[in-house]
Amino acid sequence: MELIIKPTEACNFKCTFCSSTDIDPKKAKLLDHDYIFKFLKRYPHTRTIIVNGGDPLMMKPNYYWKIIEFLDKHNLPATLSLTTNLWPFLMKPLKWKELFNHPRVGVSTSFQYGGGRLKGDYSDFTEEDFWKCSDAMLEHVGYRPTFISVIVEENEDTVIQTVELAKKMDIVCKVN
Repeated sequence: MELIIKPTEACNFKCTFCSSTDIDPKKAKLLDHDYIFKFLKRYPHTRTIIVNGGDPLMMKPNYYWKIIEFLDKHNLPATLSLTTNLWPFLMKPLKWKELFNHPRVGVSTSFQYGGGRLKGDYSDFTEEDFWKCSDAMLEHVGYRPTFISVIVEENEDTVIQTVELAKKMDIVCKVN
């Protein structure tokens, strides 16, 4: 079994295809750990906790350490799988390095060509930006994360380019 959580709706990006773009970070709700722990007690064989958002890195690392402590304390098998744009990691890799290197934690990201993926200043998140994030993960965590690509009408002509990028990076890409 997998549990999908959204610890916050806040995001540092302004992607045109995402509902989190219009949420004021000050008003974004935070998912209380008690809900997660109650679920894990009821379903102790949960294998993966998939963490979406907003962006999971809008939370402090301590939020995830608390989940790991609970898993360890109760001898539960679950791992954390964070899907993040990695921009906060690129800006402060040492803040996230220990967590990302923990054996219970896996990280994936997202990227697609076109103008829909926007950083907080509304500038495009470019292939160059994506390489920087991926290179930082390789340097500090030891691997390049897999990525998901959202294909919409405006960028449907880039599907092959996206697959070729994944091949060049020697990683898996999931095309949505």
